This record gives sequence, structure tokens and C-alpha cells, in this order.
Amino acid sequence: MPLSRKKTSRKLVKQLPSLCCLLSLKLAAATLPIEQTISLDAHQSHSWSIALQSGDYLSGKFSATNKLEQATLDDPNGKRIKQLLLSPSQGQSLHLVAQQSGNYQLTLTNAAVPNQLTLKLRKPALAMKTAQTTLASQTLQELIDQYVKAGNTELFWQQISHIGSPLIEAIAPHRIDEPKGSSLVTFLWRGAKHNVKLLGGPGHEHHTFKQIEDSDIWYLSLSLPNNSLFSYQIAPDVPTLAESGRAQRVAILSTAQRDPFNPNTWHFSERQDKYTSKSILRLAAAPAEPWLTPVATHQGTLSQSQISSKILNNSRDVYLYRSANPTADSSLPLVIFFDAESYLQQAQTPRLLDNLVNAKKIPALNAVFISNPSAQSRATELACNPQFSSFLAKELLPWLAQRNITAPAKQTILAGSSYGGLTAACTATLYPELFGGVLSLSGSFWWGPKMDPSRQHQPEWLTQQLALKPTSTVRWYLSAGLFEETWILPPNRRLKSLLDAKGYQSQLSEIAGGHDMLAWRTQLPEGLIYLLDPQQPQR
Repeated sequence: MPLSRKKTSRKLVKQLPSLCCLLSLKLAAATLPIEQTISLDAHQSHSWSIALQSGDYLSGKFSATNKLEQATLDDPNGKRIKQLLLSPSQGQSLHLVAQQSGNYQLTLTNAAVPNQLTLKLRKPALAMKTAQTTLASQTLQELIDQYVKAGNTELFWQQISHIGSPLIEAIAPHRIDEPKGSSLVTFLWRGAKHNVKLLGGPGHEHHTFKQIEDSDIWYLSLSLPNNSLFSYQIAPDVPTLAESGRAQRVAILSTAQRDPFNPNTWHFSERQDKYTSKSILRLAAAPAEPWLTPVATHQGTLSQSQISSKILNNSRDVYLYRSANPTADSSLPLVIFFDAESYLQQAQTPRLLDNLVNAKKIPALNAVFISNPSAQSRATELACNPQFSSFLAKELLPWLAQRNITAPAKQTILAGSSYGGLTAACTATLYPELFGGVLSLSGSFWWGPKMDPSRQHQPEWLTQQLALKPTSTVRWYLSAGLFEETWILPPNRRLKSLLDAKGYQSQLSEIAGGHDMLAWRTQLPEGLIYLLDPQQPQR
């Protein structure tokens, strides 16, 4: 069946939302799979009507040469169910499990620049259902005994709504506020048909909930350190695919959503809905975040600009932060952050910097937040890419100097998380005369460049390179989560051992968190203080 499409201006959509919805219902349903490239004028919208049956799993992505303003998904009744872009972007993945049969509408709205858009969608085949398992938690058992009557769970769920979840039980002999103690944490979900999984928290795999037999109660009990802090989502009825590997792993994104019984929700964007919001688990001994309190006075400034790169053959947004009332007679430290939007929105880094400077924990400084042109470019550029390091050294620093932002090498810090931590380390290793500090949060030091097929990958490549190089003056602050025990924590420990053996000034902080900005932002102030505090010894 040929694909039907419509184009409307942003102005018309804003003025006539009801008419827009009526028109969308007349779209002929597209045939899956979809793989289509179209052109969009400035502020133009394009809609697809996608026929799905209840329980169908829709998976795919859209990408554009320039930024899109908005991407939305509506159910067959015209109700908005997903905001796919929390801020203007060049693309995003899309995952959905249909909750009802009918025609769903995907609408992509262009920003101010003419654009070329590619959409790829498919409906992966599902596998057979998995078996049920059994109950474990004593607290949960008591609630069930008290409130579940003759198979009716309504009173049980009323009680859970009142007390909230997850349920937290102290594990003897430690009190719940002792960092070295543990607690049994029980997550709950109501009414799934096939399965429920946890996205976020401990481990690399997605923990699977258990079901109370013949009820709508699903639960997951985990023993966690009392200083645990992480964000999470719960995913009911994750499609079990006939295929395995990454396709099965990302299927959890189709239903993952905030915990409806946990009032502690992580809000960082006006566009968030239940699918893009996350819930927070913060146990009693978790790190405090005093540096995120609102700043009443002495706020730094934040301005947006754009830089073009001949080396990378692309352009990107950058954000310049300048502390309030800096000392005029000396060069200020410079901190360069990767993944700008994450550090500006989720980590609230400008507020954190204001508080640290006002408390005299760090000196006044300049900071640069570097955006990624796209998710694909991030995967290429931040994977220890020497061209990206060259861009930082030969294009970004001169560009900043033209704006009167300079700093000596020992006060020029590269900061990032995951791949951002990796590229901070790789760049400082290549250019130690320009970048004197590495602040890496869950750095991806497992990484190795692709070799010839017979050798496959060379793991922990950076650590091996550092072992062969003379010791430089670069200082290191590393942080990794105890819940990242598969890919992240062991390579960070091995890198720290090498740094110690070669005489580098370095620190490794291990926290009860995962691969998660909520955990990273608790360590960011510690890393900044360690690398910028004038009382710290300098090599």
C-alpha cells in the first residue's frame, strides 16, 4: 500500500489543533516495515498513520540532516502518548507496545532550516511467553495477607498508593542509615499480562519481576547497599522477540516508564511524559546533593553559540558558562564538558558551579558545554577518535581564545561520562601540553578500536597505550558505579592501578550507583574540587 503523508505549517498546527487531529485520522495506514526519506521545509510537519493490533511491538528510528523541533506519537483516539524529543534534535529511536488496536499517528515537525528526514520502522516478530516465578519479600507477604481478600487486590493497591513504593526493609544487623549496611528493596507493578522488567539500577541485565499467582501483583526484590542512588523505569509487557541480541535488549524501551507508585520523580524537561520521566531510588545513606540548591545571588552567565569544524566537517552548538564576578587579573580555569544537553538539563551543572564557586570550594571559572550533532556522531566522535581530539586542540581552544577564554594546561579540565569520560582521557593523553586534567564518570575504558577480523577487538586500549607512554603531568579523577560490575568498574580499577604504578596523581571513587546521570552528578562536584582546589598538590 502506498504511504500517505500530509504537510502542515507549525502555525496552522498551533492555531487549529482539533482540525489537525481530525485530518490525521483520514490518513491511510502505512504498511510496515517503513523505510522512507522525505524533504521538509522550515517548520513543516509530516504525519504517518500506522495500523497496530493490541500487543504489537513497533521499533525503529528517525534521523534528519538538521534539527527537528518536535516528534510526537498519538494513540487511535488522538491522545498524545509519547513526546519523542525532549529538546530539538536530529533524531531519536522509537519503541512502542500498542495498548489498543487501531491507527497510531507519528508526527515529526521540522525546525527553522529545510531538512531531509529518514524514517525506519518495523514490527519485530514475538517469541513465546516465559514462565512465572514465586514470592520472596516478608513485608510484601504481610501486605498481601492483610489486604488481599478472596483474590481481590483493590485494598492492597490502595495501601501501596498510600505508602508508596518501592518497599524498603532494613537487613539486620545494620540500621538503614548505615552506608555499610544493606536494605531489601521491593519494586511493584500492577496488572501486566506477560512480564515486567526493571530498566536502571544494579547490573548489566534487566531484572525480571515475579508475579503473585492469580493476581495483578508483580514484584522485584533486590538487596542493595544503604548508600544506593539511581534512577529507574519499570517496563511492563516487554515484547519477547524471536530474534535475540541488541534487538531484544532495546525492546524494553517500548514500554519503560516511571514508577506510578513512587512519588520521587526526576523532572528535568517540560516535555517529559511518563515514558521520558524516571523515578528515583535514594536510600537513607545515599550521597547528599547540597550543591544543587537554587542560587539566590552571584549566578554565572550561560550563552549559546555554534562552532564549525573543518576537521570533523560538521557544526555543533556550544554553551559558554562564565562565573559571576571573576577575578580580572588572572586566567580562570577552564572545564570542557561533553554531552552538553545532559550536563545542562539533567546534571544542572551551571547551578552546581555557581554553588561551588560561591562556597569557595573551587575558584571562579569558565566552562564550555559541547553538543553532539547527532547520536550517530556521538558514537563515532567520542569513541577515542583522534580527529575529535584534534578538533578540541586545534579548533575549539583557538575559537575560545578569540572570545577571551584561555587557561594554562594544568587548569584546563576535560569532563565527561561514559564515552565522554573515555574521550576526555584519550584527548589528554594525546595533548598533555594543552589539557592537564581528566574528570571521568563511568568512563568506557573497556573500549578498543576495531582490528582485523582475526584479532577482533583490542580491549582496554587506552590503558595499554598509557602503559607504553612516559608519565605526563595530567591529573585524573575517576568515578565508577558498584552496579557497573560487568563493563565499567573493572576497567576503571585496572586503569587506576596503572596510573598509580606510573606515578600519576589520581583518585578513583566507587559509588553505589549505575550508568546514570543521577549518580554522576553526585561525583561531579567531588571531581571538580579534586582537580581545581588550589590546596591540592600540583605535579
